[in-house]
Amino acid sequence: MPTGPGVYRWLDQKKSVLYVGKASNLRKRLLSYLRSHKSDGPWRRALLDAAVDVDVTLTPNEREALILETNLIKELQPKYNVLMKDGKNYLYVRIAMNDPFPRVDLVRRMEKDGAEYFGPYLTRESVEQILAMLHELYDSRACRRSLDMLNKCPETAFVNAVPCLEYQIGRCCGLCAGMVRREEYRGRMEQVARFLRGEQGEARKLLHNRMTAAAAERKFEKAASMRNALAALEETPRGSMLAADASDEEGDIFGVALRAGRAHVVIFLQRHGRIVGDVRFTLEGQADAPAHVLEQFLPQYYGEHRNIPRQILLPMDVEGKGALAQWLTEQRGSSVRIVAPKRGQRYRLLQLAEKNATEQARQEAQEREKRQKNTSAALRGLQNALRLPRPPRRIEGYDISHLSGTETVGSMVVLRCGEPQNAHYRSFVIRTMKEGAIDDCAAICEVLTRRLRHLTHKEEEPPRRRQKPDRSFSRTPDLIVIDGGKGQLSTALDVWKNFACTIPVVALAKREEELFAPGSPKPVPLPHDSPALFLLMRLRDEAHRFANRHREKRAHRHLLS
Repeated sequence: MPTGPGVYRWLDQKKSVLYVGKASNLRKRLLSYLRSHKSDGPWRRALLDAAVDVDVTLTPNEREALILETNLIKELQPKYNVLMKDGKNYLYVRIAMNDPFPRVDLVRRMEKDGAEYFGPYLTRESVEQILAMLHELYDSRACRRSLDMLNKCPETAFVNAVPCLEYQIGRCCGLCAGMVRREEYRGRMEQVARFLRGEQGEARKLLHNRMTAAAAERKFEKAASMRNALAALEETPRGSMLAADASDEEGDIFGVALRAGRAHVVIFLQRHGRIVGDVRFTLEGQADAPAHVLEQFLPQYYGEHRNIPRQILLPMDVEGKGALAQWLTEQRGSSVRIVAPKRGQRYRLLQLAEKNATEQARQEAQEREKRQKNTSAALRGLQNALRLPRPPRRIEGYDISHLSGTETVGSMVVLRCGEPQNAHYRSFVIRTMKEGAIDDCAAICEVLTRRLRHLTHKEEEPPRRRQKPDRSFSRTPDLIVIDGGKGQLSTALDVWKNFACTIPVVALAKREEELFAPGSPKPVPLPHDSPALFLLMRLRDEAHRFANRHREKRAHRHLLS
């Protein structure tokens, strides 16, 4: 067994790679994993059950091991590492002050391009609200065409002889028509950048003065708009905008909480001695202790060249802290300290971050429990209304989408225990209908025929087109829901007779949200506020969305070709 810095991997039966972490002493760490412990969590037991081999990649030092581990995690998204809940990166505001005419962009990745990045932000709506308020304050927004042209030819006086349409609707400062000089525009953008860095006192004062002036001029609608913007700016949810101290300290403060098999991380962003915001993550994967969460999360969080502060405050020391600090120093270009304070104001901020993480974990557990109760009630309601032998665990929904008879496609979406299973969604390109024909019943017939063929093993295609079993099509649903009314349901029953199928099938009509089942000319009596009907409507809407998305992609590809 080799020793020294490196990254070790567990290989499962399918030869996929499961990265566990870096190690300064591989022999000691690997043996600790292979030994049986009474305190082993379910994630470790599952990993050991799946692993059949161990592979080791040696590196010159711990810093290189850290970088290699981070790159491999981002590339392969391993199952047994703690990962951010969705695959998307979070939003940043990018201001390219190194351009002659700086512009504001919303991006999901930070690059080493000389621009200044602010964030991360969790939702686009929150960022756009902030930028709209800043434009209201500083008249800082310019149309994209003018910025593109002026950055190519900075000495050009103006782009258009008259202001653009966006200027006329209040979304451009008039830069395109030479109404704002270059120095004045850069000054406005610097004010925007200062606000995003955390220097918000000037914006508050300016908002208050404008609100007072508008009220004095009896422009009450404008004053109300300013009042709402000021209220949004002064709102301090979850401890944000707390004064840290009178210094110019800058740092990220981490709080971690573990509950119900999930890890929750809250990060307070400290800038200019104040907590100017927070970022929250719910992580996938399992961990035995908060320290293990931070060991895996920190390299992933800062791996995209995020706005790295001068110091990082952690609730406890983590393994490889020195190597991580060295790597972050290289990323930032100046010294970065990782500390775990035990007293003083910084320790109190750590306690506050942990308290927020614990509260977030509690609230999410309550929401999850509430959703589970609603889902259980919905499934029991379906069982009773449709007289099923048991609550349906796997429900499949089908819909058809076309564009005036062209690009006709079908969709299949799946709920398992009431939760969407995105990996089991499937789409169908309709092959049997002529171009321009509009016949949802014929399309549904083809989709269901192709779907049931996988369950009954009826081969209707040449052997050369046979493929390995599909993991979604090979599962038998407990209930099938079709978007439509009696016509679509009648078509489905014809397919059912052909395959001697016994799977329950219903149709949900859009207009009155009526549910039709075989053997009854009248709709199934489901109250309009019942959880069962809401579940079917959610399934139907998801099938509609997925079908439209597939059709739009095909239309776009054909347009490009």
